[in-house]
Parts: sequence; C-alpha cells; structure tokens
Amino acid sequence: EKNRKTILQILGQEGAGKTERLLLLVERAKEEAASCCYLNAGGKGGFVLVAEILDALSKPKFRSKRKRFGIFTPGWLRELRGVRRWFLADGEDERKIGEDRVSAAIAGALNESSPSFLLLDDFEAGIDLRVVRLLQAVFEKVVRGVLIAIAAESGHGQSWIAKKVELRGFNEREAELCVAKRLLAERTVSEKLDPLYPFTPAAVRKVNESVRGNPKRLLEALAVILDAGVARRAEIIDEEFVLRTNFSQKFDQKGFAETILCNLCVFRSKASAFNRVQ
Repeated sequence: EKNRKTILQILGQEGAGKTERLLLLVERAKEEAASCCYLNAGGKGGFVLVAEILDALSKPKFRSKRKRFGIFTPGWLRELRGVRRWFLADGEDERKIGEDRVSAAIAGALNESSPSFLLLDDFEAGIDLRVVRLLQAVFEKVVRGVLIAIAAESGHGQSWIAKKVELRGFNEREAELCVAKRLLAERTVSEKLDPLYPFTPAAVRKVNESVRGNPKRLLEALAVILDAGVARRAEIIDEEFVLRTNFSQKFDQKGFAETILCNLCVFRSKASAFNRVQ
C-alpha cells in the first residue's frame, strides 16, 4: 500500500517455490507501475551484494515509468550515485557496509521511487551480519510505500523479521493444477485432451507423494517419467507405470518444459490415433 512499509521473508525447502513467489512480486510491480529491484544474494559476499544493490537502484530500469524524470537529476539519485562511487573506491572495503550513509542512500532511493519493491533471493542465515544490520537500518529509514522481501530456506530465516510466509509442499490438487498448467502451455486450443494427459491423476498424485510435495522435484521427476514413457512406447502414464520407473534416482537436467517440447508430440499422435479408432 502507498502509505505503508513492510518487510517480509519467504521461507521454504529447496524447490518449494520461493524464487517463483519473488518473481510474482516482480510481475505485480509491473502491473502496479511500482519501482522494483530483484537480486539473487546467494553465494555473494557482503561487499558485492551491497554494491549490486546500489548499482541496481541507480539504474533507470529500477524506476517505474511514472517515476522517470527529464534532464534534471533529482538530489536523491545524485546522492545514491555519489555513495556508490565512494563505496566502490579503493577496492573492497567491508567496513563501508555498516556506514549510515549507505543505508540512508538506499532508503532514500526506495522512498523517492515509491511504491517500490526490494527483493532479495537466496538470503541465507550465513550471509554477512553487516548486510543484515544494513537491511535493518534501511527498513527503519523507509517511510512509505516500500516492500522489502527476502527468500531463504526453512530454518535459515532472520529472527528479527516478524512477518513470515512459510511455503508448504503441494497437496494433491495443487500438484494436479501445476502439472496441467505446464502441459496446457504446450498445447494448441484445438487439442481436446485431458488436461493432465499423458499422465493420469493417480500418477501425478503418486509422484507428488514421493517427492513430498516439492514443486521443483515434482516437475523434474515427471520429466524423467515422460522420457521413460516415450522410450517404452506407453499409451498413457498411470500409477503402475510410475511405480515401475526409477525416477527417484535421476532427474532430467533439461527440465520439465523442454522434455514436454521433445516428447509431447509423441503422445499427441497416439491420442489422435486412439480417437480415430474410437
């Protein structure tokens, strides 16, 4: 909301959909003409991450179209760019992370570009504590229309952030809807097939149970099974076929979407032939 500020952490196991939730917020920012900065914090040292935040907030693509300006550069942007130059001067100096000037410049950019989103993915507990303190200082300084959201694995969140969303695994219905959506994206409107074809609902439920509702592993496992279905010339992939496929031992690195593109046409032709016989 325009007159509120919020800091939120999204928690979940690997593959639970944390990144997808942040990307949905990116799309929401576009829909609402909000300014947005999305960064992956994974594996980055504190200095590098803060430098990337300063760099991203100073770029035109951070600001929404309604926040663009003409030939005159506003004071907050001049200050942000000045802080960025100072921060990067003389190489990596981790001491600069805790400087009040850095948090003030970041908060100023978010305030003046509001509504604005700062989204940090893969923000694990082991990240530089100075970055955590910097984020706390930024949140204290923002005043309106700002959302800060971080994503981390369950058990590795930040205790000082009260507002949390814990992502659970798919239930049976959610798993079916997810798979159907992915399959339908690769079909033409004229194809009158069951939304889950070539999988049966029982097959999808069985795989979802095996991967404990993990969305990423569900799609990876179904990619392996789909490959096996083509190799064995299966007419349909049911629960019995799933039980005979050793999908838990290997996951297709191509991913579900690419496997569908490669193999769904095989099942299309089989379905068409079956319909002609009927």
